[in-house]
Amino acid sequence: MEIEGGFEQLNINSGEMLCRQLQIEMAGDPHWEDIDCRKIEEQDALLLQKFVGGGLIEEDLNKRIEELEESGKCDPGDSSCALAALLRNKIIVNKYHEEKGGVA
Repeated sequence: MEIEGGFEQLNINSGEMLCRQLQIEMAGDPHWEDIDCRKIEEQDALLLQKFVGGGLIEEDLNKRIEELEESGKCDPGDSSCALAALLRNKIIVNKYHEEKGGVA
């Protein structure tokens, strides 16, 4: 059991590190102010990994937001919900720029 707990903590820490890296890269985006990287969950870390790898789709984020709303976690100030909304907006903006032939 201790080993499993260690892996779980490792995943959270790597998710937190990835979150902080993206916060730095997207420093001009005020939506990051609503996200506390220490509070992201494992599912959030997976979304971040998909986003960085280019494999994140809007349906993934809609599903996550729905899960958060059903569990009562999508309150103002909730980092997981804010992160999902931020990533969904980034995907929408990227899609728009791709359709217009530009770069986001």
